[in-house]
Amino acid sequence: MITETMQIKLGKPGPAADDDILGRRYTGAYPGIPPQQAWQRARAEWPIKRSRALKVREVVVVDRIGTVLCVATLDDVVATASGKCVLEGTVHPDDPRIGRPSVHPHPYQNCINYF
Repeated sequence: MITETMQIKLGKPGPAADDDILGRRYTGAYPGIPPQQAWQRARAEWPIKRSRALKVREVVVVDRIGTVLCVATLDDVVATASGKCVLEGTVHPDDPRIGRPSVHPHPYQNCINYF
């Protein structure tokens, strides 16, 4: 059954690892980050269970204070050689939640939570 929402909290902006699987130069969020860029920074590489992530229908990306940066429909979860996962999805740049506080406060240290 697909019922959960995954919320990903992005940290401070900084350089990505040299061997970033998506070839990203930067990770993290900054004020005014476009939704598509927030998605690129949020979608890889996570130590999550693929089986649980596949139950997710929606991904909400938030910044450190809980402002929604991006909303995406989750299309697939791809396991990598390292055992981590990369999210594939469709961004909804006009979602009315973008720019507003998340309805799910994210006070935890974990970057990913399910609701």
